Amino acid sequence: MLQDYFEAGRTIETVQRTQATVYCGTGNMTRAILEHADYAQARIGSLLKGNAGTFANYKRMTLIEMGMRLACAAYGLTESYGNATVSRTDDSIEDKIATNGAPLPGTELTIVDPVTRQPLKQGEPGLILLRGHVTLGYFQNPDEAAKAIGADGFFDTGDLGWLDPGGRLVFHSRLKEVIKSGGINISTLELEQLLALHPDIAEAFAVGAPHKVQGEAIMAFVVARATISEQSVRDFVRELAASFKTPHHVMFVTQENLPRLASGKVAKHRLAEWAAREVGGG
Repeated sequence: MLQDYFEAGRTIETVQRTQATVYCGTGNMTRAILEHADYAQARIGSLLKGNAGTFANYKRMTLIEMGMRLACAAYGLTESYGNATVSRTDDSIEDKIATNGAPLPGTELTIVDPVTRQPLKQGEPGLILLRGHVTLGYFQNPDEAAKAIGADGFFDTGDLGWLDPGGRLVFHSRLKEVIKSGGINISTLELEQLLALHPDIAEAFAVGAPHKVQGEAIMAFVVARATISEQSVRDFVRELAASFKTPHHVMFVTQENLPRLASGKVAKHRLAEWAAREVGGG
């Protein structure tokens, strides 16, 4: 059942009516379904498998809350024609949440140092390079193609991750989405996953904003389920992680005023612009 647009209530009704078995939604769609007033697990219970997601918090929602235990974790991007790695349907729930599966047939994946481009050992985090089923270039943009595709044919994903002992990818963060604050690199994805553990936070996004002392200040945009304070959010992060990962600023927003791309994903570059206006450089 292909829908021309997404609306959570309409999707719930469609799944119940058609008894669809495969789910191809994104993480933000999963969250919208779970939080919709018409949601009941029995109504979408026919869904058995499909896309569990890339990020741990989204995978938990798909695999555990929605009950799609055969859904697969995955990692990929447009330039790799969708998925580059996918877990097995019979992998444990824990493994699916912790990893993004092994490279698909015909796809070669290697992890290298982002600066030297030297291969790294298993378990060492670095830049993810792909070869095989990847784009040959960018339309009418040879300069970008030359930057992304090396002489050896490996495509630079701009993402960071590592391989576990079973050869499965563990996606860490996007290289461009690392906040450099006080001389320390902080993964926005890691911070977002920490914030998502808060029982009163439905969704959170972290970006860096220019700061004259810190280099970048950490700004967290938070969609809350209940009334909470900025300080309580900062205290929550401080209890779970190193103090340098604590947001300098917390802005409470709604799902409706989050800037989004046509795909429904949150436009992080527009959040960064928003944060820069709010922080004002210091």
